Amino acid sequence: MRRLSSLLLVGLVLLLAIPIAGCTPSEPMPVPDPSLQPTPTDTTKLTHIILGSHKDDVYRIQGEPDGVETIGSLEMWYYDHDTFYFDRKSGIVTGWYNNTGYLQARVSVSDKNVTDATHITLGSHKDDVYRIQGEPDGVETIGSLEMWYYYDGSIYFDGITNRVTGWQNTTGYLKVTTS
Repeated sequence: MRRLSSLLLVGLVLLLAIPIAGCTPSEPMPVPDPSLQPTPTDTTKLTHIILGSHKDDVYRIQGEPDGVETIGSLEMWYYDHDTFYFDRKSGIVTGWYNNTGYLQARVSVSDKNVTDATHITLGSHKDDVYRIQGEPDGVETIGSLEMWYYYDGSIYFDGITNRVTGWQNTTGYLKVTTS
């Protein structure tokens, strides 16, 4: 329940921040630029879903969803208590919540930017975050902002540089430090 309220709070903050970011309430929500998302050249060989995968790949890998919902430019596919989020126009995966571990979704990282750091700091690369914290429970993109959700915390990245720009660590679950 605490995780759900944290996610709702983050969503509300982001929704309220849109006018501040230069959008008026009458403008549509910014949609993640698919060119910023990693996309494999042959998606038929994928064994799991990543940001930028197409919903056809999700259907092939995950099967028929239990439910489907659309809100504005967002389409959601439900699998029990887990959810995939798509850009409705392009059909591209923009995020997921994998609370039960049922979804075959993974973040796309490499070992190119791994250091020997033991904690995540502002500016840490997402490769290091993955090494330190592991696979997130959920991932979401809004414009160039990428968010990874863990048990009771969130880590925010600049989607272009893949560097940590902030976090929320209410219960101390995340291995983060300001120094």
